[in-house]
Amino acid sequence: MGRIEGQACPATGIWLLPARRQTAYRIQKTSYSALSAPARVDGTDRLAWGRYDTVGTTLYLAENAECAFSETLSSFKRAIGTVDPLRKDADALGMTLEDFYEEVAYQWQEKSFMNSGTLPRIWRTERQLHIVELPFPGWWIDVEHPETMSAVEAAIPDTLKDLGITHVDTSLLRSNRRDVTTAIADHLRDLVLFDGSYAPGIKFGSRHGAYLNWAVWLRDHDLQLSGDDGLIHLGASPISFNDPDLEAASRRFRLKVF
Repeated sequence: MGRIEGQACPATGIWLLPARRQTAYRIQKTSYSALSAPARVDGTDRLAWGRYDTVGTTLYLAENAECAFSETLSSFKRAIGTVDPLRKDADALGMTLEDFYEEVAYQWQEKSFMNSGTLPRIWRTERQLHIVELPFPGWWIDVEHPETMSAVEAAIPDTLKDLGITHVDTSLLRSNRRDVTTAIADHLRDLVLFDGSYAPGIKFGSRHGAYLNWAVWLRDHDLQLSGDDGLIHLGASPISFNDPDLEAASRRFRLKVF
């Protein structure tokens, strides 16, 4: 058997992974800064939050570009067994499906393309692929490790019970129960680790395959302190039509890219 990475935290029981000098990836609109993310306010609908958002700002990063595309494009994936919903409209206007999508892409909101099985060109031109160096040194929380799940159950049983949860497992953590996953994130963010530090965030598995992601809690940003919470923006590049990572993600999601 291989060596198990990380260690249990003596103070909290959660499983910690040592931070390394490592790069990660994210897709971001050009109208926003590379390291920006929506600020969450207590009392708002948590079903609209990210998986491990807490009150404040949480930034998500992927271990590679293919994972970043998969996470971002998942909402565009066409449901199994459905046909293109706009083919009849294109036929009625005597246009090819490709020409029709190019025409309406500049008139419709992005949400109009959700579940259509298409990715219009404007989606690519409005975004860039960013490379970011992760915070170092420190400890990441491995939220899907058995020790962490057990520690969470023991630490916040009443919260979980009130949410109708009888046990924590990976199926729950990767589900759409944002009320649950954000409650777990609330608890984990406030933990003081054995060395007196706070974890910069959570390392977790992607729902879309053998990928890993990071949720970074931007504490300094939320406190209006200087610095970028240990994150270093290394560069950005436009998203081309024939990008191999975009092609891999879109092919698996049965998306037509324009």
